[in-house]
Order: sequence, then C-alpha cells, then structure tokens
Amino acid sequence: MYLWTDFNACDTMIRICLLDFHPTVRAVLCLRLALEPDLVVLDDASCGLDSAAPSADIVILDLAIPLADQETANTLLAPITTQCPVIVLSLYDDPTTRSLALAAGAARVISKHAEDDLLVSTIRVLANQFQ
Repeated sequence: MYLWTDFNACDTMIRICLLDFHPTVRAVLCLRLALEPDLVVLDDASCGLDSAAPSADIVILDLAIPLADQETANTLLAPITTQCPVIVLSLYDDPTTRSLALAAGAARVISKHAEDDLLVSTIRVLANQFQ
C-alpha cells in the first residue's frame, strides 16, 4: 500500500520503506509516521527484503525471528543494508540478536517495546548522517 502518491513533493522529506510481518503493526506505524511533517512512508510490505523501495532513505525492518548466528543475520540483512540505512525493529531485544543485527549491517536496532519517539528521532538522525 503506497501512502504517498505525489513523489515530486517528497524531495525534502525522509522516505521510508516499512517491512513488518504484522498488518496491524504496519498500519499503526504508518499512521504514526504520517503525523511527522518530514517523514513519508513510500511503501509498506509484509514480506521479502527484495520489496524494499529502491528510492527509500530508510528501511524499517521487522525482525520476526531471534538471530541465532551471524550467517542468518547476514542472509537477512545483506540485500538491503548496502542501499540505505536499515533500522531493525523487533520484539527480540536480547543482546545476541542486537549484536548480530548490527554486525550484519543494521544501522540501529530498536525494540518494539521502546517509545515511538525513539524510532522517529532515530529515523531523522540516520537520514541526516547518510545524505
């Protein structure tokens, strides 16, 4: 579902691709991010890292499984971490999952238990760092 159709108007906005396996979480995140005047969700999807919008400035990725080893982390994150910063948003906030995701190229790992302002501020910081 594309939430923004006037792509010319979003040149100065931070463009986000949201990949989350849970439809309700996706919908709520889209609504929350739409409240910010400088953020736009270009695409949201439930599956496949290959569906990450190529014009996105930031990818928010739901990590639906705890990471057990570096090979798994690399396999999951490698396809998109070279395109733009990836924020892993996950229920799994254990130190192993966090460190493996970061080692695989995630720019940040944020727990789904964190306050929503942390995600918004992280998006802005990363977008400014990687312009």
